[in-house]
Amino acid sequence: MAKVYLTAHDFEEIRKSEKPEASANMFLDAMLRRFKKQVTNEDIIGECRRREFFLKKSLKRKEKSKRAKIREIQRKKKSSKRY
Repeated sequence: MAKVYLTAHDFEEIRKSEKPEASANMFLDAMLRRFKKQVTNEDIIGECRRREFFLKKSLKRKEKSKRAKIREIQRKKKSSKRY
């Protein structure tokens, strides 16, 4: 499988968007928590994992339908537990 690399523009965009604002009295651990929360909310790690290897469109569609089936099964289980 061929690897898909992030370009310099991608890294620059990530670097600009992920600078947490630091106040004068903010501790390092608080800044790290805010940064981690920002990265999680914007799904940067997931995006890098998805771009690590090239996937053909057919494989993407199969994976998407597989996840949809799993969600549907979970939704049915959840609704049956309510009664």
